[in-house]
Amino acid sequence: MGLDLTGYRQVAATLTTVDWEDAEAIAADRGWVNEWGEADTAYINPHYPGYAEVDGGPLLIIGPCSDKVRAHAGSYGGYNRRRNQISVALLGVEAEAVWADADKFDHPIVSLVNFSDCEGVIGPKRCAAIAGVFADPRAMEKFFAAVGDDRDRGWWDDMRRVFEAGADGGLVSFH
Repeated sequence: MGLDLTGYRQVAATLTTVDWEDAEAIAADRGWVNEWGEADTAYINPHYPGYAEVDGGPLLIIGPCSDKVRAHAGSYGGYNRRRNQISVALLGVEAEAVWADADKFDHPIVSLVNFSDCEGVIGPKRCAAIAGVFADPRAMEKFFAAVGDDRDRGWWDDMRRVFEAGADGGLVSFH
């Protein structure tokens, strides 16, 4: 249990709908089914307008893609702890300060710190910015210095891989 992320690389097409059953039928008609014969779908979280970089919704049907990168972000509490640590390390403030006024901060990690800890979609432009943070050795050094150890190195690398996939013409789904 907890929060999982899937990074979809080079998504050929997406559609939005309002009904889960419609999503399955549309995906089946188009041959957009995953390895289990189901539609790959994601929830477009209305609390974060513009993050998904698509119009419509609230359900996104994900078409063919070249690759999927999956990662477990941790329990919800563990993910929130890491998200707060990233905020403190890179922005100098607790995550709650970002949630209160995200526009006040000019750093690409704000998109991740400010985003939902449950469901939603982040599109390729924001994914690229977030991936850049996870690929930056200075950001990693600041994070691990603030945390005090490097036990989360695997998590950091997983986040980099997921967001790099989304940045490559795709998206990242939180589920």
